[in-house]
Amino acid sequence: MKAMRAAWRERLAYLRAHPAARMRAVGTLVLAGGLLVGLTVYLVALSSVEPAPFDPFDGHSRSGDRQAQALMGNWVTLTSGWSEAATSPIGKGIGVAAFSALFAAYFFRVAAVIDFEKAEGTDDGSRDRASE
Repeated sequence: MKAMRAAWRERLAYLRAHPAARMRAVGTLVLAGGLLVGLTVYLVALSSVEPAPFDPFDGHSRSGDRQAQALMGNWVTLTSGWSEAATSPIGKGIGVAAFSALFAAYFFRVAAVIDFEKAEGTDDGSRDRASE
């Protein structure tokens, strides 16, 4: 148990000393958490979907799509298809996962900029002074 605590202390000390590694660790946590939440949202939304009852007016949506297409063009049917896909259970899960991936990409980009500044020697330490 003491060896495990010592290993964690060593890892935390490394993260405190290296801001780029800290940003990558946060990005990894955000990405993993977002993927887990996206999977959870998908599974919850999938379990709450009821089977569609028999709809005698099933053709109504097709005729409505045709009429909207005649009035406003192909863009209407395309965007209505996107809207239906986004509100489906898989669409909700992918949306959450995609948002977390974009947010995690921010942290990875900041880590890359920190590494670039260090390699170029342009890091003047202003980031460290601002956090104190």
